[in-house]
Amino acid sequence: MHYNVSRMRVAILTPRRPQSEMLIRRLVQTGITPSLVLYHRKQEATGFDRYQKSIKDFLKSIFFFRTISERVRRVRLSNERDADRLLEIFAQRFSLHQDAQVLPSVREITQINHEDTAKLLRTHDIDILFIWGVPIIRPIVIDSVRSMVLNAHSSILPEYRGARSEFWQCYHKDFTHAGVTLHKVDVGVDTGDILLQVRAESPDLIHPERLRASNAIRIIESLPTLLASIKAGTLQPLSQADIPAPSTPTYRIRDVRLHHLSKVYLGLDLDDGR
Repeated sequence: MHYNVSRMRVAILTPRRPQSEMLIRRLVQTGITPSLVLYHRKQEATGFDRYQKSIKDFLKSIFFFRTISERVRRVRLSNERDADRLLEIFAQRFSLHQDAQVLPSVREITQINHEDTAKLLRTHDIDILFIWGVPIIRPIVIDSVRSMVLNAHSSILPEYRGARSEFWQCYHKDFTHAGVTLHKVDVGVDTGDILLQVRAESPDLIHPERLRASNAIRIIESLPTLLASIKAGTLQPLSQADIPAPSTPTYRIRDVRLHHLSKVYLGLDLDDGR
């Protein structure tokens, strides 16, 4: 299949974080300099929302961050340090701490599905928008891109759509579907055409944070190859309608409860309202 991307003006939409900056530097190293980088920053709560958040934080301090939940927090912090070391080794291998030779246009946004975001994409005449680690985008953004929107998802789709895929794979001990999928974005949640998939390797199947870091590395390594295939017209998309329906649900962030956390991080099988 060939897309009209002979110039291939690429934009990146992602939170500002080390792995996102590594991705941008790796793209530049491989000869693909994004025309636009949009760093998404969560908007701070104000007014009633801020008051409501303070109440929730207070309740969490009483009911959540004690006993078992405190043990979970300590294990997660240890896991995150392990994951950070993995990313650091990768960054050193490819000199991804060095500034890019040619810096793209960089903007910070707080509202993704807003006309201002769509206008930025249209102004820069973007052919391909790559999103990573951001909320679901709506047609106002999808329609502002000339060719397609791509997403990186941390599972072998169609299984484990939605949020925190690595966590649920560890919870179910289902590593058959661990890895990454780069796919086109449509109006559904992780339902667009599959463009590239890379399975996780056994050393990464330790804990959710390690798996997430190794998936980030797979995404950084795979995106330049995918973009080159799109430009060359050699891409062979796979429609998710042509493969069996997933056996796992589409997970939401709020689906993770204390008994799930205790099982993954502490090996405790609590009966906590299941």
